[in-house]
Amino acid sequence: AEERLREIAEEKFRGSLLSPDFRAFKWPRLLSFFAAFVSWDSERRADIERIEVEQSGKLPIGLSDGSTFTLRGRADRFEFAADKSVVIIDYKSGVQPSKKLVKTGLSPQLTLEAAMVAAGAFACAPAGTHVSAAFYVPIGRDGDVAEDNALDKGDDINAVAQEHLQGLR
Repeated sequence: AEERLREIAEEKFRGSLLSPDFRAFKWPRLLSFFAAFVSWDSERRADIERIEVEQSGKLPIGLSDGSTFTLRGRADRFEFAADKSVVIIDYKSGVQPSKKLVKTGLSPQLTLEAAMVAAGAFACAPAGTHVSAAFYVPIGRDGDVAEDNALDKGDDINAVAQEHLQGLR
């Protein structure tokens, strides 16, 4: 899997690999990340029934003035457990938002994706699907892959998601 990932990256970064700066500094970090990612992914798959990636969804929201706003989202990865609950994963190549920004709704990507999952806005997840967690996975870092929960321990992603969704109405 790691070799295949490297082959895909070489194809996608063909132009960048011509840059001495990219080849000397960024490429080695990516290669280190690939090894860590394959290991992390293999461990996670042991408890996962199904994975869906790059899923797009849309949720029409009726507004108080009678108009409709369509919330659109694109999730990097959904992991479905045997109990049909889902974990939402967002890969971050840059700085991820703080838990405070997520909880207060100033960075609502994952919470609104969770609300969309519960409403059946993604074809891969029927309405009522329970979101068990939502977290960020930083990519391109030196040799480690670790999930970082979007919210503090004890915060209910589904409750926060519904609160953020109501804030749009």
